[in-house]
Amino acid sequence: MSQEHHTDPWDVTTTKWDGVIVSVYADSAKARITFLAAASAGVSLRSAIGVSVGMTKEATIAAGATPTASFTDTSGAVHQILVSESTQQPGTNSLVTPGDVGSVYVEHESVDGTVTRIAAPGDDFSDL
Repeated sequence: MSQEHHTDPWDVTTTKWDGVIVSVYADSAKARITFLAAASAGVSLRSAIGVSVGMTKEATIAAGATPTASFTDTSGAVHQILVSESTQQPGTNSLVTPGDVGSVYVEHESVDGTVTRIAAPGDDFSDL
């Protein structure tokens, strides 16, 4: 299994293994995990609702994810963001629905109908 480890100019330390990325933010106790494959070193990688990279968008919705945003990139590929396991985060304000409490969730990205990335936690209150 290959491994890559580095810290970027924003003090985010990233470690990459085959199909998995873990990012740890130096200024907080926050970390984010991203799956780019259905398995790594023989270990199945799935979200809590059972979604893995390679599943269809329809199967992801059937498992309980909700489509939230979509866009078409410059090559014409259609990207759709689906979320699951959404939980309100008291003390935050949603940037997506102003006036609502912000939420954390698992994010599933579909490209042309196939899940290509699963990341957690995602949220709707952090500014880019």
